[in-house]
Amino acid sequence: MGRIFIVGCGQVGRLIARRSLNQGRPVSALARSEATAKELDSLGITPVPGDLDDGEYQL
Repeated sequence: MGRIFIVGCGQVGRLIARRSLNQGRPVSALARSEATAKELDSLGITPVPGDLDDGEYQL
């Protein structure tokens, strides 16, 4: 199974992450701050630093 990447790992994102991790799927998530990155890491979610509001990302 492939890796799950979550943008917006709030309540719903963490529910999806927990279920995916329980199924043995690796999970990564976008983290805007170091504090969020540490929290995600403690949950077994690989944090990916970034902020979609910083103007660097163009759609």
